[in-house]
Amino acid sequence: MDRASNSFHHGIRNSFESKTNSSFSHRSISMSPESRPGDPIKRYGIISYGKESPHIKKRSVSRSRHDHHYSIPETPDLYSSFTPEIDKAQTNLSNKRQTIKELNKDWTVNEMLFPGQNVAKLCNIPNPNRRDLNFKEILIDAGFKENCPVIMLSGFNLFQYSELLIGTVRAAMKTDAVIIDNGLRNGFEYSCLRKKVKLIGICPEDQILYPTKVNSGNPPNELSAGHSHLFVLGHKNDNMKWNDIALFKILLADKLRKGVGGSNAFQCRGLCILAGEVEECMKDAERAVHGGWTVLAIEATPIGQEISLILKGKKGKRSLSYLEDAILRGKVFIFPENGNEEDLAMIVHLHLTVTLLTSYWDPDRK
Repeated sequence: MDRASNSFHHGIRNSFESKTNSSFSHRSISMSPESRPGDPIKRYGIISYGKESPHIKKRSVSRSRHDHHYSIPETPDLYSSFTPEIDKAQTNLSNKRQTIKELNKDWTVNEMLFPGQNVAKLCNIPNPNRRDLNFKEILIDAGFKENCPVIMLSGFNLFQYSELLIGTVRAAMKTDAVIIDNGLRNGFEYSCLRKKVKLIGICPEDQILYPTKVNSGNPPNELSAGHSHLFVLGHKNDNMKWNDIALFKILLADKLRKGVGGSNAFQCRGLCILAGEVEECMKDAERAVHGGWTVLAIEATPIGQEISLILKGKKGKRSLSYLEDAILRGKVFIFPENGNEEDLAMIVHLHLTVTLLTSYWDPDRK
């Protein structure tokens, strides 16, 4: 081999070794007459991986005595050095997709800090009447992953019946039930906080005020601390009333009873307690009766007196005349006017665990 040939081959080898990492395993390759600058595979020949590269056309060439087989390092993986960057890009893409998914949701879930360091989950739903609203995802985002018994309180001014309604808190504590109310100051929310009972407030945003240090005098429509969750529906100036959220309230309560499982999942018991004026409770009563819920009307309240007259077959104001047949056929009961909080706690506990046996429960009856 002459001096020019040796210089040529040593130049190729030195050029290749300077561009590759010596830590890679060595394999035997043969120099191809087609090797040329540009493509790293074509430049250094056809690497013998067991299969020839499909995009390189190999042709037979007569070998001369100057052709040699060199043991040179294997061409490194071109993507190995970019793995951290690729993982980072994929992570950023996943985060971006997650952000887009959250922005496209029909609700937002945040934490609301009340004055006094109490924290509640705040779920804002601008359009609660959408037919395709995913209640399962809403409850998962709000932290509800298992089904539970539900006590749904209907009425705007529940504060005047707070001493009686504390009995529902006792029953909820013993049965792991959640209580649904209007999210306002009702007099028993701090009892729920002490007993670690989940209290869910559902209200239209146009009818409530958010608590701030500026608000003074405890306005009646201010959201109250002590609630574990608050579902605020609609938006300001949309003229949404309390009766307009009755459908959302009953659908959310039904989903809480069934949990996030399928249609065959175990369903817990639910009880709707009516304690307020006829006009503010009539939609809740209608949804509950037609939905197959057990309804317990407090006789000391206006709507309780109206339903009591219907069940006794007497004439009254007849504000609920359109519901008379449904009330008579449904599971509607009266809690008597002479009952106290312990009686209410017992009757609610019995229903959530066993059943209600009579349409008119009398604590003095032997």
